[in-house]
Amino acid sequence: MNNRTYLIIPVIILLTTCKKEKEDIPVSLTKKVIVDTDADADDAMAISYLLQSKGIEVIAITVTGTGFMLQEQGVPVILKLLAMNGKPTIPVSYGASTDVSCKTYN
Repeated sequence: MNNRTYLIIPVIILLTTCKKEKEDIPVSLTKKVIVDTDADADDAMAISYLLQSKGIEVIAITVTGTGFMLQEQGVPVILKLLAMNGKPTIPVSYGASTDVSCKTYN
C-alpha cells in the first residue's frame, strides 16, 4: 500500500459512519448519475458523498485507465468503496483505457 491508500481509508470510513438518513424525495425529482472515475482519493470522497446525497441515484460507475490508477487497480477500490457505503449492487465496469479526446495540445 502506498501513502495515498492510508489517507483514503480513514476518510472513507469517516464518511460512511457519519451518514445521515435520506429524506423521502419524489422519484420524479431524483437525478440518475453514472460516475466515470480514475479512482483517486478525491473521486472516492466525491462518490461517497453522492451515494449519501438526497435526490441523487448512482446507477453505475466506470473506471478509466487514463488517470491516477489503472483500471485493474481502480475497479477493486471502487467495489470496496461501494460495499463500505452499503451499495454493493451498483454495477462497476471498465471505462476507456486510453484518452478518448480528439484534440491534442502543444
